[in-house]
Order: sequence, then C-alpha cells, then structure tokens
Amino acid sequence: MRTVTQSTFASEVVISSRRTRSQIFSDFWRLKELLWALTWRNIHVRYKQTAMGILWVLIRPLMMVGIYTAIFGWVAKLPSINGMPYSVMVLSGLVVWIFVAQTIAASAGSFHSDSAIVSKVYLPRLFIPLSHVLAGLVDFLVTLVFLCGLMLYKHVAFSSHLWALAGVLFFMIFLAFGVGLLLAALTLKYSDVQHVTPFLLQLGFYAAPIVYNSQIVPREYHWLYYLNPMAGLVDSLRWSLLGQPLEVFFVLESVAMCLLIFILGVLLFRAIEPVMIDQL
Repeated sequence: MRTVTQSTFASEVVISSRRTRSQIFSDFWRLKELLWALTWRNIHVRYKQTAMGILWVLIRPLMMVGIYTAIFGWVAKLPSINGMPYSVMVLSGLVVWIFVAQTIAASAGSFHSDSAIVSKVYLPRLFIPLSHVLAGLVDFLVTLVFLCGLMLYKHVAFSSHLWALAGVLFFMIFLAFGVGLLLAALTLKYSDVQHVTPFLLQLGFYAAPIVYNSQIVPREYHWLYYLNPMAGLVDSLRWSLLGQPLEVFFVLESVAMCLLIFILGVLLFRAIEPVMIDQL
C-alpha cells in the first residue's frame, strides 16, 4: 500500500490506496465539484466531434423505434400493451435500455480510457464510472421527453402513477452503476471482458421486454424471467407512464437483483482498488 503525506499550514492530508467507508463518503462530499466536472467532460466529449451534436440523442431512438416497429410490430405482429400503439411501447422500453446499456458500456472501459487521470491525480476512483452514469442522464431525459411527445401525438393518456418515475430512475442508476463497476473491475484483471461486453449487452436487449410485452411470457416462468432486473425496470416504467399492469412481487424480485448487483460491484471494486494502478 502506498501512502502519500502532504503537509499544509492548517492540517495534514493522508491519501491512501485503501480508504475507509467514512473517508470515502467524506471524499465524495468534499470533491463533489470534481465529480460534476468529470460528468460535464464526458457529456462534452461524447458529442463535440459530431456534426449534429446532441441531436443524436433523438436520432438514435427514432431510428430504433422505426426499425423495430416495422419488423416486430408490422411483420411479426407482436402484441402491444392493452392495444396502445406499438411504437409507444417500444420507445418506453428503449428509454430504460439506452440509458442502462450506454452507461454500462462507457463505465466498463472507463478506468482504461481515463488511466491518465487515475494514475496521476488523486480522486475517489468511484468517480470515474459514476461520472459516466451521471452523463447518461442527459440522454435519458431527452429520450423521456421524446416519449412523452410521442404519447401526446398518439393520444396515449398518461398514467396516474407518474410519481413512481423517480424511483424507477433511482434503481436504473443502481443497476447501471453496479454492472459498470463489475465489468470495469473485471476488465482491469481480464482484458477479454471488454470484447465480451457488447455481446452481453446485445443478448440482454432481447432478454428484456423491450420489443415485446412481458405479459406474453408464461406466468409459471415469471419467477425466472424477473431475475433479469431489466424486466422489472421496464415494466415499472411502463406502469408509471402508461398504466401497464404490474406484477408487484416479481418486480420486487428485479429490484432485489439491482441491489445485489450493486453490492457485488462495489465489493469487487473495493477488492481490486489497491492494485488498480498496477493493472492499468
């Protein structure tokens, strides 16, 4: 373990590769401006070299909705939710998926992409993946506004459960951050993980009820299906916005999986943090 001591006029600051929980929380509060700066940098870098800038946040879900509606709605004729337009159902799933998948992909390789910062500047290293998660909130909010606009255009009434939307977002952040930490830590140890991540995300897309309604899954398999936390998150968002019926017990199963993944991610990250510099 390396310990660096820096003397100041008023106090002595000790920076160690192994921080206690109280020190971590203290660092988070004391250096919160640095977290916002990293978050803004990630937002700026993502779109600064694109001709259309942040408009890509709208173009991507628009193209995906068009393609999936044509293939799965018109050709495959998959059922929607209570007869509502298929495009609204798909976009409601994409609101969750785009945020979670995009932040996981960015977080997974964040320690390698930001190795110059991690190895040369002291900061709570959780800031690196967390800044990517927070940057993804911009895409989430823009896509959510797009969904609300499509609902108004298609004359789809808003649910009376809009108050639950903040809770859904809270657990989306937990899931994205937890999986991102797991993959980021594993990527430091095994570089093959960064090549497997896109495949796992693509597999996760079809395992979640995005282009189909979760009600088509036989009920006897729901206990297994909702072990996928994305299933509960997508259903919860559709319940809060569209009024889709909600299987509360099974959604709580997905919520528990979100928390479990987050805890595992933090524990694995804490285990590998002392040797992180040697792995970069």
